[in-house]
Amino acid sequence: MEWFHSVTLQNEHLTATIVPSEGANLMSLKKGSIEVLRVPSSQEAYEKKKVLFGTPVLFPPNRIENGTFHFNGTDYRLPVNETELNNHIHGFVSDRPFNVISQTETKLTARFDSADHPEIHEGFPHHFTVELEFELSGDTLIKRCRIKNLSERDMPAGFGWHTSFLFDAGTDQFTASVKEQWELNERNLPTGKRSDATLPDSLDQVMLDDAYTDNGKRTVTIKRPDITINYQASEAFHNWVIFHEGKGFICPEPYTWITNAPHLQKDPAAGFRAVKPGDTFEVSAEIRLF
Repeated sequence: MEWFHSVTLQNEHLTATIVPSEGANLMSLKKGSIEVLRVPSSQEAYEKKKVLFGTPVLFPPNRIENGTFHFNGTDYRLPVNETELNNHIHGFVSDRPFNVISQTETKLTARFDSADHPEIHEGFPHHFTVELEFELSGDTLIKRCRIKNLSERDMPAGFGWHTSFLFDAGTDQFTASVKEQWELNERNLPTGKRSDATLPDSLDQVMLDDAYTDNGKRTVTIKRPDITINYQASEAFHNWVIFHEGKGFICPEPYTWITNAPHLQKDPAAGFRAVKPGDTFEVSAEIRLF
């Protein structure tokens, strides 16, 4: 990834590569020589669909219908960047630059400040910061996110990670702690209906772009012939989106609120929340390789 300025963290087990200029994206994670994330082969490949590489930050996650919603007396207007379905998708920060504020051999902290990007405030009238922290501890990478509301009113705050793991559906096993599946309409937006969900034992020839509630365990496991990946999300994550096209990778995406949650505010399962002025919303996830 010589086309990016990247930062490398390393301990006796793991090597992690983070690209501050691209949303502080954790772009590579290795145990020894074994890579577990989908790494772009070139800048051209990355530019075609950035969100499908590494672990981009989604604030807010997934789609918002027409890019608009109403909350607490305010109309929010987010850019419609999924034009074919007339939705906003994946938020403000996934590929915007973060500033590194501290770094050691095994730990990095980087921060995004919306004040540096006033165009965001035109439709999302809040000053906020997003602080990402990556830490290697033994055979585990810990990633933390802190979203601080620096505005004077309650701020809607949904968060997710669009994590792209290498995955061969012919040989690898995938399990996730899903409970119910959200019914989606033709615009990939939840209708509000849910039904009991189970994932098939094999994802060979199975395509997924589906949304689920979590069963309380908040975990995904991928078993490959050469390594096992355990992905554990913190308590604020109540939903998953799982994306699989059968192209050598899978995206288990932990979400604190589900797709289009601002239009499902009355349904507790959707996970809509707001952060009060001056408060910080903190989440974390761990990737263990063994």
